[in-house]
Amino acid sequence: MDRKIIVGIDCGIGGGIAYYIPKKKEVYAIPMPEKIEDIESALSFVLHNSIVYVEDVPPFVGINRPAARIFKLAKNYGIILGILQALTMEYITVRPAVWMKAIGAGKKKEYSNDNKWKNHLKDIALDCFPQSKVTLKTADALLILEYGMQQYFNREVAND
Repeated sequence: MDRKIIVGIDCGIGGGIAYYIPKKKEVYAIPMPEKIEDIESALSFVLHNSIVYVEDVPPFVGINRPAARIFKLAKNYGIILGILQALTMEYITVRPAVWMKAIGAGKKKEYSNDNKWKNHLKDIALDCFPQSKVTLKTADALLILEYGMQQYFNREVAND
């Protein structure tokens, strides 16, 4: 059986796209492209035999988030889902709380500020993918990829 390419996407403007290529047993991560055509290009190279895990955009993200920031996040989310649908790629949306719990990230409220929380997530990504270049932009995408790999391989084992 050919294993699928697994993709993890953090839709934020400061997010990223991470890939696991099973034939090479390699992980790649890139910052989220700014242009729609670049997002499409980044996804279309894994068009066939792939499964994409996309971080779901919550309807409420807290009172300390500017509306313009939320708009950009939701816009990117819609663009990405539209591209995936147009390319007929299999995708699964996953809430942040779900993937964070699955990878053992703990709770954001345990950290005194956003920077400490983001660095904590980056450290987890470095532990999961020590051979990859992990940045603050790609860390969440890599962790969503880790979640996706857990889900995919657990399903694969269950189906054997």
